[in-house]
Amino acid sequence: ALVGAPKRRPETLRLMEQSFRKMRGIRRLGTRYRDYRKFTDEDARFHQAIVDSADNPAMSKIYANLHIILLQSRLYLTRSASGAPSEEVLVEHEQILAAYMAGDGEAAQDAITRHLQGGGRRLRQSIVSQEKGAST
Repeated sequence: ALVGAPKRRPETLRLMEQSFRKMRGIRRLGTRYRDYRKFTDEDARFHQAIVDSADNPAMSKIYANLHIILLQSRLYLTRSASGAPSEEVLVEHEQILAAYMAGDGEAAQDAITRHLQGGGRRLRQSIVSQEKGAST
C-alpha cells in the first residue's frame, strides 16, 4: 500500500472501486458458501489489487496462492450477527480505497494495518463466542 497507492494507477483504482461497490451492494451473505461467494470473491479481488499495486510479481503470486486460507477467514469474519456484511469490514475497505484514491501511501498503509488488526480482533471474538457456545 505504501508503494502502490502513490502510483494511482487507473486500473488498480477501477478494480478496487468496482469490488468495493459490489461488496457494499450485498445486503445479506446467507448461510451457505454459494451465498457468501459473491462477497468473498470481491473481497479477494480488492485485496489482490492492493498486493498487485506494489509491482512485485513474486509477492502477487504468493498472495494469490493463499486464496483458500484467506477464504476460510473471510467466511467467519465478514458478516454481522444479522447475516449482513459487517459494516466494520466495509468501513475498513472504504478507508483503504479512499487512501488509494488520494494517492496517499502512508494513509493506505495505516488503513490496511487497522483492517488487519480488526480482522485479528474479529477472529479472536469468533473463537471466544464459539468456545462459549460449545460449553453451554
